[in-house]
Amino acid sequence: MHYLPLYLLVFVLISASVRKIGRFSLPLWFVMSICALVVIASGNISIQSAFHAIDFATIFYLIAVFFIGSALQDSKILDLALLKHLSKQPSQQKLLFLVCFSSGLLSALLLNDTIAVIGIGILLPLIQRFNLNAKPYLYTLAFSSTIGSLFSPIGNPQNLLIANTLSTPFNSFFSYLFLPSLITLYLCHRLVGFVYRKALAAPIIMPASEVLPLNIEKKALWPIMLSMASFLVLIIIKILFTITASAFISLTTIALIACIPILFFYPKRINVIKHVDWHSILFFIAMFIFMHAVWMTEVTQSFLQTHQNWLVNPFSLIIIGFLLSQVLSNVPAVMLLLPLLSQHTHATELLMALAVGSTLSGNISMLGAASNVIIFQYAEKAKVFAFRFLSFFTIGFTLSLCFFAIYYFSI
Repeated sequence: MHYLPLYLLVFVLISASVRKIGRFSLPLWFVMSICALVVIASGNISIQSAFHAIDFATIFYLIAVFFIGSALQDSKILDLALLKHLSKQPSQQKLLFLVCFSSGLLSALLLNDTIAVIGIGILLPLIQRFNLNAKPYLYTLAFSSTIGSLFSPIGNPQNLLIANTLSTPFNSFFSYLFLPSLITLYLCHRLVGFVYRKALAAPIIMPASEVLPLNIEKKALWPIMLSMASFLVLIIIKILFTITASAFISLTTIALIACIPILFFYPKRINVIKHVDWHSILFFIAMFIFMHAVWMTEVTQSFLQTHQNWLVNPFSLIIIGFLLSQVLSNVPAVMLLLPLLSQHTHATELLMALAVGSTLSGNISMLGAASNVIIFQYAEKAKVFAFRFLSFFTIGFTLSLCFFAIYYFSI
């Protein structure tokens, strides 16, 4: 019974890989929830330990971001902006380029989970409206939000943990990781565009009615714009405080404050609440519990104690962070390794290697990054089964190898 969580982990990975058998599909949130209940019922983790394993700051952040994303989707503001942009020169390659670089660069500022929520909310209706192949767009959103988040200390949750141990986090991340990230973003656009070149060659047929302004009420517009403005201003304040090494407002607080205008003044706020992806929230709660049970088997700890010399080499550390993030998820993996690295002589180089390994693990599987899970859950909810383990792994692994090569020659 001690190793039951490890057997269940294999089951979760198989479920995530297969996704659908004929007409039958088992939602990942349901699989993870069942596994969490099983490890509690079997005694592998106590109810008290399960409660403490849940990262409530992350959960409340995700609820707030999902709420804002739901309001943006309900208002059709971003749909209108994208349709107007495409109406000038409707092209799938142009749309793919826009998805790649906008999601990649914005992830560095607004956290990749935020961009995943907003991006999938825009893309899914567009894909369904024009009957587009979903794979290239959803894959690009997943890969680019992961890659773009790498060069910023506020690009993803694990980078935030690493940034707290550095004296000049923005300088460190930018100097080590900006160039490899930018080049890999370009390669992401080119590689996905090449793999799906036949599907992307089909024109976007846009009737004249599609480019007419959508009916957006002013009383629905201003609370959303105020919410987004609040989010951006607070993020900028956070960056300034981080640069000066002062205490700064948490991301959870930023997201919750940004929700206030929509919560109190958006006319269809009840509808927005209903369309928040509560299944994904349940998935993350279950994941925290289940992964903590996996951690309590102490298999990972035994491995690290046996191979401590690997932790002082940047490239072996990338591999460890890469593999460990696949098993424990990237945030728990970074939390595990940080105490072993922060006091080392070449701490900055090692911490950047940890950031690379833990973040790029998101390019390998849907469980490798929270942003992946968000995208996949939204797609599944909309009955879009676009993801296949082998194609996602092949493209993602190729992009990761490209990043490693560029990173190796740039340091």
